[in-house]
Amino acid sequence: MNRRKSREVAMRILFSMTLSGNDITSAIENFKKAEFEDIEQVDFEYVEMILKGVQEHKEEIDKNIQDKLHNWKINRLSNTSLAIMRIAAFEIEHVEDVPARVAVNEAIELGKIYCEDKATDLINGVLHNFV
Repeated sequence: MNRRKSREVAMRILFSMTLSGNDITSAIENFKKAEFEDIEQVDFEYVEMILKGVQEHKEEIDKNIQDKLHNWKINRLSNTSLAIMRIAAFEIEHVEDVPARVAVNEAIELGKIYCEDKATDLINGVLHNFV
């Protein structure tokens, strides 16, 4: 199983949940049905753990992200950037077998794929404040 791919899938599902309002189980099932890519490398147990953790700790995670934003408000972040930061913050704070630097680096790599350059810089800056 590939954790990088699993994080990417978790981010995409978290983003879709923000727009659709679906619960975790429905969102994962919808993703599996709609996805045409090879998802054999995805660890859906890890994806579900991330999604449940972000959901359970969302208030705390968002407060920590807001505290680390300088001259910026969390509600001004794109849904994509926020989903990436929430996943990384959850991994940094609650997943013992993921080193903080790995979580930050993975978030930056997702930002490079899914966000504008300025958003990637912001993701980098905020998450480095976590470590």
